[in-house]
Amino acid sequence: MQIRVWDDGYSETFEIHDGEDFAEFARDQWNDGNWGEGNYRVEYQWEVTDDNGEIIDSGSGFIEQKIDEPPCLESDDGDHDWTSEGEGGLDENPGVWSLGGTTMCFISHCRNCGLKKTEVHYGSQRNPGQCDTVEYSEPDTD
Repeated sequence: MQIRVWDDGYSETFEIHDGEDFAEFARDQWNDGNWGEGNYRVEYQWEVTDDNGEIIDSGSGFIEQKIDEPPCLESDDGDHDWTSEGEGGLDENPGVWSLGGTTMCFISHCRNCGLKKTEVHYGSQRNPGQCDTVEYSEPDTD
């Protein structure tokens, strides 16, 4: 038997034995890929064929990674004290911006070290494979 695993940009076929967990095998193979740094969300599909080329099982899944938040260098425990005060937007909802559709941007900064955090949440109207993002940047010096 063979299992073919693919995403939008790549496909690979492996030999597989009856009794193996096909979904787990596909996830493990795709999880070992080099998807770069930062946030990502990769949708993959798989199908198992017998020796006659007949499809006997298939499925899909996602592999996701979110970057880790850097520690706060100005606090004893390394935790940030995030606030959106002074980040623009409405007085009732500072630091929040609509980017169209269900996409929202949230901007905040740490009260201790000034590190800026920009989060984009795509909501329910996202493109295939699109994932929410978080970026950290040094404080503005203005």
